[in-house]
Amino acid sequence: MDKWLSHPTALKIVSAVIGVLLWAVVHFDPEAPPNTVASNMETKVIEAVKIVPIGMDESTHVLRSMEPSVVRILVRGTRTNLLSANEDEDYQVTVDLTGIVEGKYTLPLKVGQLPRGVELLEMSPNRTTVQVDALITKPFDVTIVTEGEPEDGYLAGTPVLHSDNRVEVTLPKDDMAKVDRVVARIDIAGADKSINVKRVPLIALDKQGNELTNAVIRPATAEVEIPITKEYKVVPLRIGLSGQLPEGLSISSFKPNVKEVKLFGPREALDKIDVYDGPSVNLSEITESGVIELTLNPGGAIQAVEPQKVTVQVEVVPMETRSLEKMPIEIDNVAEQFDATVIEPASGLVDLQVRGAPDILAKLQVKDVRVSVDADGLRAGRHKVKLDVALPPFIELVSASVDSATVQITETAPVIVKPDEPAGPDPPANGEGESDGAADEKPNDHDGDGNTGETDEDGSDPTGTTGTGSPPDKNDPPASREPEEEAQTGT
Repeated sequence: MDKWLSHPTALKIVSAVIGVLLWAVVHFDPEAPPNTVASNMETKVIEAVKIVPIGMDESTHVLRSMEPSVVRILVRGTRTNLLSANEDEDYQVTVDLTGIVEGKYTLPLKVGQLPRGVELLEMSPNRTTVQVDALITKPFDVTIVTEGEPEDGYLAGTPVLHSDNRVEVTLPKDDMAKVDRVVARIDIAGADKSINVKRVPLIALDKQGNELTNAVIRPATAEVEIPITKEYKVVPLRIGLSGQLPEGLSISSFKPNVKEVKLFGPREALDKIDVYDGPSVNLSEITESGVIELTLNPGGAIQAVEPQKVTVQVEVVPMETRSLEKMPIEIDNVAEQFDATVIEPASGLVDLQVRGAPDILAKLQVKDVRVSVDADGLRAGRHKVKLDVALPPFIELVSASVDSATVQITETAPVIVKPDEPAGPDPPANGEGESDGAADEKPNDHDGDGNTGETDEDGSDPTGTTGTGSPPDKNDPPASREPEEEAQTGT
């Protein structure tokens, strides 16, 4: 025995056994379970694992709310397995909504497949409460809303929707009642040419203009075009006439192919134009019916005119003459403090001879012709004033039974109302008990020199209606006028 113990190999074996026993004594935990001794397993707490709803028919129902929406789980595994797992992707908790209809439910939670080598120890909470609403679908028309302004001098035209203008909106019943319109918004700020966007997102808005973000719109986009053009204004076209037709001819029809033109230019210049004066047609060059082509040229601040050319269909026929009898003479521009009456001719009527194309003469009515004298600036007294005859286009005056009329101007009697006393009754409508007007009244002698104030006066273009006008200035000279040209004929 002594010889064996003294052998070097035996000593080494004994030393190793004693070392193992000492290590075991040091690492032994008498309170730990037997299976945890020298174990390399660890635990881990994962906070806020998102609950995923599954099994719900999203075409007919929507999950309105879920509380709680996250849970806390405790798992165990090796350090390597726990560290290699992705907390957001590898851990999943679900709630099954299969067959669930509209209403509120408290449902159990289920942990999905865990990462390899990881086991679930605990989940808190293990149930969640969900609110499920039924969906309804309703059609809406798409409205295009532009934002911003195009570049100065340009104008945005009417938006064009190239795709279907009717879409379907799906929402819970309560939210559907809030939908006011579906819009496609497009920015045109600073644009100087037309804008075409293939896919403009559609959004549902309430009456206050707030977006309903949970709305499902099908289709979700629209193709929109916004025409951008230079600023323009549409105004009537007026074609001038110059010269005279050859003797014996008259225009029966004068028809431009357009009645209005489009003018392009700055807004300030366009606002000042109410009618576009095109080129004139020289009547002396027309000998037969035909088509005349005219070029419309821009002028001043106007940059362009559309169309650039117009045509006029002209029909020329031999003229005829027609008599218009007993045409009333009207008095224009009578100052408010005067009354005016035609005393010569006594009837206040005149006979006219006019000429023109037979078809125009046949349609001519009394209301189409106006015979007048101008009383502008005339004071009380008798005045001989030139007649002015206004005729429709292409009708000429041949002659009149008189070329002037004598007008009696009288001052109206002022109505005097004493203080604190009511005004007297209105004068009788039929003039009973009053004078016969100018016919019975002596001419006024304002100067006391016996001059009645009767003068020969010339007419001018009518600018008002009978019995209207402005009172003469105190500094006006006595009413008298130099003879003017003969009465103008309407053309």
